Parts: sequence; structure tokens; C-alpha cells
Amino acid sequence: WDEWISKKSSRLAKHGTKTEQRYDSTTPPKVRGAVGLVNLGNTCYMNSIVQCLSNCAEFTEYFLDQSYLQDLAPPARSSSSSSSSTMGSTVAELLQRLWNSQKSVLSPRGLKREIGIANPDFRGNMQQDASELLVLLFDRLSSDLKRASNNGGTIVAEKDNKQQAVQEESLSFWESYRQKNNSVVTDLMTYVEKQTTMCLTCKSRHHINTASQVLQLSIPNSSFWSSTVSLESCFNLYEKKEVLEGLTCDHCKRKQKKVKYTRIGYLPEILIITLNRFRMGYYSGQKVSTYVEFPLHGLELDGVVEGGELKGVKYDLIAVSNHIGRSNKGGHYTTYARSPINNKWYKFDDTRVQEIRRDYVVTDKAYILFYKRRR
Repeated sequence: WDEWISKKSSRLAKHGTKTEQRYDSTTPPKVRGAVGLVNLGNTCYMNSIVQCLSNCAEFTEYFLDQSYLQDLAPPARSSSSSSSSTMGSTVAELLQRLWNSQKSVLSPRGLKREIGIANPDFRGNMQQDASELLVLLFDRLSSDLKRASNNGGTIVAEKDNKQQAVQEESLSFWESYRQKNNSVVTDLMTYVEKQTTMCLTCKSRHHINTASQVLQLSIPNSSFWSSTVSLESCFNLYEKKEVLEGLTCDHCKRKQKKVKYTRIGYLPEILIITLNRFRMGYYSGQKVSTYVEFPLHGLELDGVVEGGELKGVKYDLIAVSNHIGRSNKGGHYTTYARSPINNKWYKFDDTRVQEIRRDYVVTDKAYILFYKRRR
């Protein structure tokens, strides 16, 4: 209801002050790992990503059982100075607190500070994009926890003049990439994307392999602003063939029509999908609020993978980062995550954690999806 309050009322806070966030941190969590995080001033985007990663069991176990210490750079491992901290050690410390805490709420201040060191754009209290933070975290964790030296880039261009088996080619690239970028991020989250350009006259192909951790999917256009589409239709758009005009074919030695398409050549243990909800260009930042239906169980990627060995692979949903608002310049982030302890779904909204029914998980607020490969 509406209520008129006088400017002189004692119920109004004094100018220049801010309301303290109230919560009871002394209560133990309802289930291990279901611990809230304090919002340090528009850090809901960070809290959401932390809760998603925290409920990726293999990722968290790597830090909880101290395996990360074998991979952490020696200076950070041997020094107790706070100046020698890294993203790897900071993430480890926070996850250990989340999963060993007898309190229901913790502060992620150390991680916020480390993120600001890694990228000054994340300093202060401005709202940030959760997907961009996820990419930053993976980049820094890959560096801090690398088991072998990185001697080159992550892109290899190859020509299919010898008709080498496509999947074998992707696996060859994957093995080379893994040797140069050997880390827990590569082990669990990295997939291989193959972009192919084929001449429609001579059928010669040119391949570009790239390794990444976050699969970006565009949302199909619709005549209705809030219509419903499926995740499958987003994948159809991802692998849709594009005809190119007037490009020189190295084999034909003349300009020809070509077709370009994208496939996935290697699948990860944890598949992370970002739905491209924020427009670029003139409408930069404006949100696409289309309802995207996605499965909780049994996600298949047969239409976008190469090679028979990848057919039939299934994924089950374990976490969702939600964005509530009209643009990426504001709004609020929450997380829905399935606990690896009891397989129940929980909503993480900064300091507030509550169990939810699984039929509440799929909403039009879904932004980043975390899927676990079924074994």
C-alpha cells in the first residue's frame, strides 16, 4: 500500500547515510554449502557466480581436498604475505569457508579485492556483467593453477585438403591445447569450437579451432517481445550455415561462394552457456527478456557436435545465474543451484538462502546455465 510520510519523520534515515544489510550470521546453514554471501555494494553479480561455481562438485572438491596446492605457483604457496595472494588461493579460501562454515552468511571481501586487482574495471561499487566476471575468473585461475607452461595461443588454422577426419582433427587440437594450458579449468570447463569455411565449388575446407569455457548463444528474434523459445532453437541459430559471397578460394584461385558454419569438436565435463540477453550497438545494454525454455535433465547436443563419439552425450542442469532488470547497467543477480549434497534446489539471493521447488528453476530471468555431463 501507499503511505505518506513527513520529511521530518524519525522513520526516515538521515541524508547521506545508508541502510545496513541485516542478517543473522550466527545460525548454521540448513545444509552444508548453502551459505549466503554479503553484498558489498552491487556485488550480487559476483555472489551469483560464486554460488554457481561452488555447486559444481568437481570444481569445489579440487579446492576442498587441497589438490590445488600442487598446482599453485610456488611464491603464492610458500609466502604468508597477503600481497602474494592469487586468484587461485583466494577462490580456494572462500570455497573452504563456504563448505566448512558453521555460519549461514559470509563476506567475500577478499575475492572482491582480488578481482579488482585483476581488472580495475571491477573496482568500486558499480554493477558489472556476471558473464564477463566469469571469463575473468577462468582466465586468472588458468594462469594461477597452470600445471605446464603456455607456449602459444589457443587458435590453430588448418586446411582440410588431405580430408583428415574432422573429429580427429579437433581432438588433435584439444591435446595440443591441454598440454599448453593444463589446469583445472581446462580439465572441467573447456570445450573446443570448430569454425569451418567451405568452398561451394571445389568443396575444400578451412578450419579454425578455438578453446573456450563459456558458450555464447544468441536468442532467436521474435515478433513478440516476451515470447517463448527453446534452448534447442538457440543452438539451431548457433550452428546455422551462413553463405559468403566474393571470397577467394585458395584451391580454385578465384572468388567463389563459400558457406561458413560452427560445430563443437570437444565437450567439457561442465558445460557453461551464456544466453546473449544484452543487445550490442545502438541499443547496447538493453535486455532481451524472451523466455528461453531449457531442460533440467538430459540436454543433448547432437545437432551441433562433430563426430559420432560425441553423439548421445547428455547433460543435467546444476546451476543458473539469473538477471533481474532491464539492462546490464543495473538490476540484480540471483542463483538457483542444485546441492551436490542432497540434490535439492536452493535459491541464493546474497545473504538469503532458501530451498525451492525444481519447477521454479526455469524462468525468463535465466542468464548463465551450468550443466554437468552425465556419466
